[in-house]
Amino acid sequence: MAIFSPGILDEGIPALYLDLDTLVRGDVARVRDHIRAHSGIHMLKSHYVPWWPIQHWAGPLIGNKYYHANSSAIGFYPENYYWLFDRFNTIVVGDSSETSKTLRCDDRFISCYCRDTLRVFPASLVTKFSAEYMSPSHVYEQVRSRLPWVQSRRQRQVAVTFAGAALKPEMLTKLKLGDEVRYKRLKTYWNHLDFQNYWTEPVA
Repeated sequence: MAIFSPGILDEGIPALYLDLDTLVRGDVARVRDHIRAHSGIHMLKSHYVPWWPIQHWAGPLIGNKYYHANSSAIGFYPENYYWLFDRFNTIVVGDSSETSKTLRCDDRFISCYCRDTLRVFPASLVTKFSAEYMSPSHVYEQVRSRLPWVQSRRQRQVAVTFAGAALKPEMLTKLKLGDEVRYKRLKTYWNHLDFQNYWTEPVA
C-alpha cells in the first residue's frame, strides 16, 4: 500500500506496479499509453464474469459487493490515489465499521474502495498466466490456443504474471515440455519454453 503514499512516486507520470513473479515480454510504453488514455486505477482480471464496468451504476442493486480484481499489476496516476493510503491507515488503526474480509489482502482493499474508478487491463496488455493459458479442460485449452485471435493477443502481451503458489518461477523452471501444470481447477500442458528461458537466462 506504500506505493500510494505521497512522495514515493512522481506526480503526473503514469505508475505501473508489477509483482516480482511477472514476466515482461513487450514494450511497457504500451501500458503507459493505456493508463494515459483511460482514467482510473487499472488492475488484473480476476473474476471470469467481467462486471467491473457496471458496478458504479449497479451500486444500489448490488449493495456493498464489488469486483475483486488482482493486484499483481496496478497502473495509476499517484496523485489521484493519495487518499487511498490515508484511508488504509485510518482503517488499520481502528474502524469498527470495517470488515476483516476487506483487509484480508491488498487487492480486496483496493478493489473495494476504488470500485468507482476501477478498470481491468485488457488481456492483450497484461494478464495472469492462469487466466490466459490455463483452462478447466485440456481439450478446451488446446483448441483455444489455436484460435487466430487468441494467438494474436498472446503475441502482443506486454506482461504475464504468475499468481498462485503452484505457478512460481522457481517451479516452472523445472518443468519439461508436456508436463501437466495445475492451479485450482485449471490445468494445461507446459509448452512455454520462452517463458522458462526468461527466468533461467542470465541478465545481460
